[in-house]
Amino acid sequence: MKTVNVYNVKKLIEKINKGKYSSHIEELAIIEGPKGILISEAAPAFYVRKDVEDDCHTVIFKTTEPKKGILLPVPIKVLISQCEKREVPLNEFVQPVGKRPGTHYKLLLKSIEQIGLDPKDYPRKK
Repeated sequence: MKTVNVYNVKKLIEKINKGKYSSHIEELAIIEGPKGILISEAAPAFYVRKDVEDDCHTVIFKTTEPKKGILLPVPIKVLISQCEKREVPLNEFVQPVGKRPGTHYKLLLKSIEQIGLDPKDYPRKK
């Protein structure tokens, strides 16, 4: 079983802005394959980008006004180079949600195949 790199987006946003802004997304898994990059939140949301030059989007907000968010594009290469990182199995990072949690994970595995990696390397928890 392969692990994935999980980056702490929230800490980076708070550090850059000296605590004036924060992010609704705490961590993102970034999986690099020969045909693209898969970015996944712990909850069931993910998308594919071509390469590290592309942007990833996160919602940031003033810490004094957490209900007023701003969509911020952040280059993937910035997240990779500046965020704190940890390695975990994908099935430990992605949280099952809803009545059919396996459906989301199957879609995630299809996207892993789309970026040129073998989905069998990222088995779902039983």
